[in-house]
Formats: sequence, C-alpha cells, structure tokens
Amino acid sequence: MSDSDRQVFHVGDHAVGSLAPALHAQVATAFPHWLRGCALHAPADDAALAELAGCLRNWGVAGRWRDELLPVLDPADVPGTRRLARIERACMRPLGLLTQAVHLNGWAPDGRVWLQQRALDKATDPGLWDTLAGGLVSAREPDLSTALAREVHEEAGLQLADLQGLRTTGQVRQSRPIDPTPLGAGWLIEDLLAWDAVIPQALSPVNLDGEVAQFACLPWGEVLNLHAAGQITVEAAWVLGCSARQRGLPWPERGEAYAATVQRLAQSTTGAGVVQGLP
Repeated sequence: MSDSDRQVFHVGDHAVGSLAPALHAQVATAFPHWLRGCALHAPADDAALAELAGCLRNWGVAGRWRDELLPVLDPADVPGTRRLARIERACMRPLGLLTQAVHLNGWAPDGRVWLQQRALDKATDPGLWDTLAGGLVSAREPDLSTALAREVHEEAGLQLADLQGLRTTGQVRQSRPIDPTPLGAGWLIEDLLAWDAVIPQALSPVNLDGEVAQFACLPWGEVLNLHAAGQITVEAAWVLGCSARQRGLPWPERGEAYAATVQRLAQSTTGAGVVQGLP
C-alpha cells in the first residue's frame, strides 16, 4: 500500500496522521461523531485519544503497549515543536502519527566509533547494530536536549556534560509502511535528529535500561562491513552517513532495498547546525 491509499487523520483541525482504509472504517464506526463528511477529526483531547488507543488495543492493531505517552505533533511544523495532545506510544504507527527520534554517534579519540547492538527482545530490529544511543522523544520531555540527555544516560550510562565536541549533524524525515495488522499496515513517519560527540578515553558506555545487548568500539572499516551486510538499522545508517560525510569518510548505500528506503526520505538537511538549543 502506498501513502496515497491511506485516509487522512485529523486531531482538531490539523492533519496529523493517516489510517489504512479498513482501520479508517472501523474508527468511523466506533466514533461517528468524529466524522466531518468522510474525514475523521478526533478532538485535541488526551482523554478522547486514550479512548481511541484502548480501541486500537482491543482490535489487535496497537503495537507493544508501554504505558508511555508521546506527543501528537503537527507534521507541518518542522521540526515538530507544536504539540496538540498526547497518546499511547503503541498507537503512533497504526495512526501514522509523526514521531521524533534523537540519535548520538559516539566517536573515540582515535577515530573509531562506538555502536550498540540492540537487545534480542526489542520489538523493532532486534540484534541489529545501532548508534551509541537513540530513541523517541516522549510527551514528558519539553525539548530535544532533554530527550537526548535521557537516552544517552539510559542506554550508555553517560552524561552529555562529560562528552566532547557535541554538535548536530543533520535532520531528516523518513516515511514508509510498517507493521501489518488485521486492519491494514501502519505507517512510520519520523524526524531523525542526529548529533556527534567524542567519548573521552577514560569513559566507556554501560547500558542501564536493558535494551542493549553489547557495545563495540569499531574501526570505520568494520562499520562499513556491518553496513554492507545489512546489520545496521536504516535509521543508524542515515545518522552514521551524516557523520561520515562531514568527516570525509566513505559511506556507500546498501543495495537496492536500502536505496528504496532512502528515496522515501524527505525534507533532508545534512549540514551541522543548532536544533532547539543544542550546540
């Protein structure tokens, strides 16, 4: 299914997501008062969206339930600072809602790069290699800097203040189908926001949240080998590629499947810059 087959989902007057046709019909039946013509307009109200989330869970459409709220963002607002309401994280993909993910590339002083191997019980990309730390911005976090600091601490046991040369390396919006369900596939639309930093020689990452199988500090050639073998996540590949271009390192695309995914990325900026107060 292409994105053109999906039905627009509104929160208030803002077009914020998209539904597979079968799911759109199911939601319209359950919430007929949300219909304006053929379009669904959920109220910008946490309680109403919690009711919708409960329905998605009962219908077998929601992802892994986490009891974690994510902001409902206006995709027209780049990089997505306008928050309209909150909803359970497990419902983001079925509703095609925009998420934000912060990622940090951690470099050793000698030019090697730290990667994490994702835990084998992760719902997405178990066992694949990823950036040193990264994850979604939650509704409880007021800005990207807070989210990045939390992820770096939880996943790598490090504090941003202890890192050297922290800088942004790029941001991009990716969009693609994901997670087939009985009522049609979900849709991933996500802003990836990337940073670089040097991990001082005296420090080593230690996972605190149980979501990392292991860390490895690898020469760039070994990272390229993992990339060529398809052992690095799509998101990490883009974040590593941003850093590689700025450092003058090679970073080839990983075959037709990877190229097809990259072609779905839009609104790309690969230059370094400042994002919400971070250097």
